[in-house]
Amino acid sequence: RGASADIVTEQGGSRRVGILLCRALGGTIIGAEAFTGYPIDDKFALTPRDLKADFDASMARGLNRLSLHHWVHQPLDPRWQPGFSMGAWGTHFGENQTWFEPGKAFYRYMGRVQAMMRRGTMVADDLGVAYTIGEDSDALPVSQFLTNTEVTAAGKVRVKTSGKEYPILSLCPEYSDPKGPFWDKLDGKVRQLAQRYGEQGVVLCLDGNKAAARERAGLGPVFAILEGPTNAAEVVLANARRDGDADFFFVCNLTREPLKLLAEFRTRRACAPELWYPYSGRKVQADAWAYPTDKSCQLPLELEAEESVFVVFRAPTTELVKLAKARAAAVATAVADWTVSFQPERGAPTNELKLAELKDWTQFDDAGIRYFSGTATYRSSFELAASSAKATHILSLGKVRDLAEVFVNGERVGVAWCEPFKLEITKFVRAGRNELEVRVTNAWTNRLVGDEREPDDGVRSQELCSFREADHKEIKLGRPYVRFPDAVLNNTPRTVKRYAFAAWNYDLSDADLKESGLLGPVKVLTTPNGR
Repeated sequence: RGASADIVTEQGGSRRVGILLCRALGGTIIGAEAFTGYPIDDKFALTPRDLKADFDASMARGLNRLSLHHWVHQPLDPRWQPGFSMGAWGTHFGENQTWFEPGKAFYRYMGRVQAMMRRGTMVADDLGVAYTIGEDSDALPVSQFLTNTEVTAAGKVRVKTSGKEYPILSLCPEYSDPKGPFWDKLDGKVRQLAQRYGEQGVVLCLDGNKAAARERAGLGPVFAILEGPTNAAEVVLANARRDGDADFFFVCNLTREPLKLLAEFRTRRACAPELWYPYSGRKVQADAWAYPTDKSCQLPLELEAEESVFVVFRAPTTELVKLAKARAAAVATAVADWTVSFQPERGAPTNELKLAELKDWTQFDDAGIRYFSGTATYRSSFELAASSAKATHILSLGKVRDLAEVFVNGERVGVAWCEPFKLEITKFVRAGRNELEVRVTNAWTNRLVGDEREPDDGVRSQELCSFREADHKEIKLGRPYVRFPDAVLNNTPRTVKRYAFAAWNYDLSDADLKESGLLGPVKVLTTPNGR
């Protein structure tokens, strides 16, 4: 999905640079079209939980302003939902999404992260010439390198128009081989200028080994994982930035499993690191760290499933809560005996149902529930002992498909929209009985599947649209309407038993049904000194 696209591409046998040019020339806003979903990904099926890892990865790779694809004007009466789309393409944002209201929590999360990622400048040790090594490089095209760079007295390559300086100059290995495929008159000039810069003190990286180049420049890694899973470099990404005299790092876990890491951060300030959590807005001071040198901090990190955190090094402050160094084990209180009621006029039963157990809506015998899309309200209660009054209480919803807006004792707590579907409820609970309400919203897919079992009151294209990418199998896109239903055109009641209207039809069947509902197990986790 667009936001995670490679930022260096091959074209015409030579390498060209996209967003990295902006950084080298002093740009601070790095934008991209984002979430341009294929129909194979999003048949009105994606929700924020499906998008978070892609978003986090894009931020860690240097983007900081995403343009959401798509948000389509909806000229019809609100009853005709989900309405219009950009044909078969894109992730379906906009006011007609089932999850538009609770999904605002996702937009707030993106806003927090992007606001931070626009502060200061990204740390990049090397300037590449139409070439990059990893995500923490800046680059210039050949023409800019030849006309817009110079060497400083300190032996760094400097971009004249922006003033940005780099201790390392990176060239594609083929540039250093006169017999390589990139060798021509222009590339010869690049090689000659790079050699001259090397003679003036710039560290040259000609073999792609940036770690060795950093060592020659007297630099350690900007970010490194010293202990963690064997594939940590693939599933944990980080981006380092400098803002005035403060250093900060955006670190994200791209897996749906919790991770424990020992990470090393290069910083200009030996101080107590702070942890800022963009999902909740919570800021705390870390409880353990070490400085093996005055320029590197080693910090243990515990990241929940798909959790991200800003690790901040700045002037000391007294406003932060300190994490407890000794954490007692959490005591779990199970929540059971649920009732559920469904949003009206979507085909589901109108009466409140008692549930013997939590289960996927698509597993109900009642077709109105099996094909339901929208919001269902779950209600239950739980008891807390008086001794837990000073404890921290976390509501763990277990498995949720797809968003859950939580109320405790009639007060709104917030929205859990991604793994691990936990919310702190400490200030909302009391000793004794507590009332719990969870409003769960799924995607449009299931209702659209259910509607396909009924006659269509419009006329669709007879031809199933599709396309084939190079070396890929044919991808079905679906069918557009060639004539809208009269009820839609005239804004009158429909003559068929359909509850949704989409201008683009994805040719859905029961095979496309999407797991939905509150699946649990739901627990209240009570910890004397909880995180």
